[in-house]
Amino acid sequence: MSIYELPTLETRKTAPNYTREADALEVFGARRTIEEILIHWWDEPARRPTFDGTVNWLARDATQASAHRIVEDGRRARMVDDMDIAWHAGPANVKSLSIEGNPRRSDGDYAAIAAEVAVMRRKFGNDLPLKLHKHYMTTSCSGYDLARIDREARAYAAVKYGTGTGSSGGSSDAPAPWVYTVKAGDTLARIAAKYDTSVATIARLSGVSNPNRIKTGQALKIPSKVKRAPAPWVYRVKSGDTLSGIAAKFRFTTGQVLSVNDALKDPDLIKPGQKIKIPSK
Repeated sequence: MSIYELPTLETRKTAPNYTREADALEVFGARRTIEEILIHWWDEPARRPTFDGTVNWLARDATQASAHRIVEDGRRARMVDDMDIAWHAGPANVKSLSIEGNPRRSDGDYAAIAAEVAVMRRKFGNDLPLKLHKHYMTTSCSGYDLARIDREARAYAAVKYGTGTGSSGGSSDAPAPWVYTVKAGDTLARIAAKYDTSVATIARLSGVSNPNRIKTGQALKIPSKVKRAPAPWVYRVKSGDTLSGIAAKFRFTTGQVLSVNDALKDPDLIKPGQKIKIPSK
């Protein structure tokens, strides 16, 4: 079986309208979780929207909306980091990822969205459900067939990852996993991203029934094939710096920087000369 060739992720432009993961509790009254993937389309088909036009529109301050991915056959762009919160579906923002697809809905567009779904599921959970934008908002968006996207995403995972569900499988001879102790502010999604594995894999190894509920001090098993993160290095804050700006400079999310700075309680209170740890890739 042939497999859709996922194009390089474009990151030349990003959306300015989003909520940082670290601010989720203050803004939404809940921590950032990833429980579902919402499928949108760019605009009404009659308007003939384009990939570049959509990227440019979402990169404007005045738009007051955003999405995690813009996708069409042959192109994909990241507008908001996965662990940050895109503004796309009102009350569902804090718990979802969003994909904006081309409204022409060609076979190639379906394949592109399905591959993106498979990638997201592998990272955050094999059975993340799919929903349309109109499930939460009054809109005609979108005409995509979710059952078809789900089928194609599972077929993509079967070829790309060797399983129909995205789980990693393994044998009894596999090395034993190592243990990570949950720290205050940790989420399973953040831990999985830090160690380049999936939420589903950690949950399965650790016997976690609800990935959105872990507690400080809890022991989680991390696959032994995943290397422990190297020790972080230190950045000295300069005048005018913000934590989000520092994180973006080194291509991390604010949440990832906070994860290695336990003593940093308020991301908005940093001062020149202060030492900030930066994760090592």
